[in-house]
Amino acid sequence: MKKICLSAACLLFALSISAVLVLCGCESGDGTAALTVTPGMVYLSGTTNNVTLYVGGTQTGTNGTAVTTAGGLRSLSEPLEWLVTNPALGTILESGGNMAVYARYPADGVNTVIVKDQYDAEGFATIHQR
Repeated sequence: MKKICLSAACLLFALSISAVLVLCGCESGDGTAALTVTPGMVYLSGTTNNVTLYVGGTQTGTNGTAVTTAGGLRSLSEPLEWLVTNPALGTILESGGNMAVYARYPADGVNTVIVKDQYDAEGFATIHQR
């Protein structure tokens, strides 16, 4: 009888330790599903050489529907990475939090700014420059 009680106690102890390890110290891998860049399309011409871009996210809610965030940095799964598809047309001058500043070079064309969060959710802005 003592062996059965001792085995049951050991099993219960092992299960409770496993539950604690599974539930503690694990951060959810749920990031944003999509990022929204504002403005999404920009026309730069003449003396307008820079534009400030902002990003917000869309997360999946508990019932599976999309929930747009207010741009809270935690919901954007920082750090954010800003890229341009054509570095000959322009560059990201600075970035921080949920914003970045795009600076055009004198060349004409269309450039795309891409922003990614740590879970690879992406957002885009199209820059037309002439």
